[in-house]
Amino acid sequence: MKFTPVRVVCKNTLNEALERGPAIRVAHTRDMKVRLEDAGDVVLKAIQRHFDELARRFQAMLAVQIAEATLHTYLKAVFPDPSPKTGEKRFKKALAQAQRDRQESARLFTEGKGNDLKGVRGTLWAAYNGVTEYVDFYRSTYGDTTWLEIV
Repeated sequence: MKFTPVRVVCKNTLNEALERGPAIRVAHTRDMKVRLEDAGDVVLKAIQRHFDELARRFQAMLAVQIAEATLHTYLKAVFPDPSPKTGEKRFKKALAQAQRDRQESARLFTEGKGNDLKGVRGTLWAAYNGVTEYVDFYRSTYGDTTWLEIV
């Protein structure tokens, strides 16, 4: 049994989820119930500490107000400009994509689901959620075969 903050949507995120945090592994034997209870006492407490720390970090993000210039710096760090060494046509296409990514994430910073709520509006949490909403629901990768390339 595994608890993870990673939302599993594909094989890559499944692998990431399986690599993070504690797990409970108990063989299906006669004394499984006792061993599961024993493991639960230790592992579930570790899992609870992990999620408490995650909640603390998310709360800290709510406390950080973001000005427009800071938002653009944040988005440029999340979606950096590509290297011009990739060839001009490829560079221009990748640069346009990075600019779209930043523009849409900036829009969702204010218009994204829940980002207009009091206490969320204008925070680092809203910036993070704007990026997450964009990548999870709007950014198209249809036909994009760059994931096949060896980096």
